[in-house]
Formats: sequence, structure tokens, C-alpha cells
Amino acid sequence: MRKKKAPVTPQSQKDTLKSCIESLAARNALPALRLPYESRSIDTAERTLSRYVAPIRCNGSEYQAIAFETARGLRKTLIACIGSSIRVLREAISVEDAMSGLRHHVHAPVLVIDGCRVRPMWRASRFYLDAAMLKECKKCAEVGSTSGSNH
Repeated sequence: MRKKKAPVTPQSQKDTLKSCIESLAARNALPALRLPYESRSIDTAERTLSRYVAPIRCNGSEYQAIAFETARGLRKTLIACIGSSIRVLREAISVEDAMSGLRHHVHAPVLVIDGCRVRPMWRASRFYLDAAMLKECKKCAEVGSTSGSNH
């Protein structure tokens, strides 16, 4: 007699993906971009974000993931975004530049994870991305943290 499989629920799938990401992070197989991330150049931001997107295999399925790391004192937190597709797009926006005092029309980087859009905000004269912006996307979650020194 075959054993019945437990039904796959969104929470069980999230837990499985979380354990896969934690395993990859523990082996340093998934590099993490340090937050907050700032860049004045759309090209640099686009290249940097794209470079951190990595294919992963979890329980026989293919995903794409991107990891971010925040540090507050000795505590480091890992945030991962996982989806069947992760892309970095450009979006036209109008911004007030603090350096020149002028209003500019620029292209902004947008991280798209299965339709969930994470938009770095324009702060003074550069694009700015922090953990709070990522946590607004349901495809992103805190997957681990460490505290203490690495001596």
C-alpha cells in the first residue's frame, strides 16, 4: 500500500523553500547583497541586482532566488526572494535630484519576482533599497539571522 502524500499548501511550500534557502546560505552557495543598497547609476544597479539572481533546485523543482543581508550591530539577517522568475526591469520615473535641485526623468530599476514588484526609492540623488521594501513583497521573507562575532 502506498503512503499518501500530504497536500501541498502555500505555507508548506514556503517552509520547504525557506529550508532550501537556509541550506544554500549555510554553505555560502547563495551570495547575498548587503542592504541598504544605494546607487546613482541605473546601469550599475541593474547589473548588481542581476548578478545576485541565482537558479536553485529545491525538491526537484527549479526556482530563481536572490538573497540580501542586513547588518545591525553584530546581528546579521538574511532575506531571500524566491520565484519561478526573477527579472530586473527599468521603469521611467520623475525624481527631484538633491544635488542639482532639478526635476529629472530617469529610468529606475525594478526587481520583479513572479509579478511582485520591488522598486528602490529615489533618495536625495540615488536609488535606495532596504529590507522594509523587500518585506512588502510576498515572495520575499527573512530566512535566517546570526548574532555574535566571527572571531
